[in-house]
Amino acid sequence: MPTVTFPLAYLARLTTIPPNQWVSQAFDYGLDATQQGETLTVEVTAERPDLLAAEGFVRSLNIYNGEGRSLPADLAPSGRTQPCAGRVHMWAGRFQGMKRSPARAGHARS
Repeated sequence: MPTVTFPLAYLARLTTIPPNQWVSQAFDYGLDATQQGETLTVEVTAERPDLLAAEGFVRSLNIYNGEGRSLPADLAPSGRTQPCAGRVHMWAGRFQGMKRSPARAGHARS
């Protein structure tokens, strides 16, 4: 399973849930989480890519606790960036009942 590590200070900016409850609440939600120092590491299942981002993880815990799902309007940038090594490849799958976009309309079906 993929794991993702979140800085605790950033998570604290996104929710009112006390930090000492994040590991137990993630477990109750069905996730394996460990807190080490100033980070929270979470194992994410393949069917939940939204949990790979801190905002998605916190949104899920907020909804689980019956809190609002939106982020604060005054949330400043975290200042953290991650370089992307290599190329990013986009893949467009076919879905039954979907129409082609105008950009693909001239292409022949394969």
